[in-house]
Amino acid sequence: MGMEGGEFRKVRLLLTHYIEHVDEHIRELRELEKRIGLKEVNALIESSISDFSHGRDKLKRALSILGEE
Repeated sequence: MGMEGGEFRKVRLLLTHYIEHVDEHIRELRELEKRIGLKEVNALIESSISDFSHGRDKLKRALSILGEE
């Protein structure tokens, strides 16, 4: 039982939204890093940014695969 075309479109729109949302969080976290200036805290924020980036990249790949459908 697969998805129909309209459902794929909805999922692609949601994935696009989530990707943009993650990018917004990454930008905000980078601004926090600049303001905080504490080495240990910044290292944790940077690690979090890396995690967000990896998740975003997986969503982009899923979006790419759905674009091929």
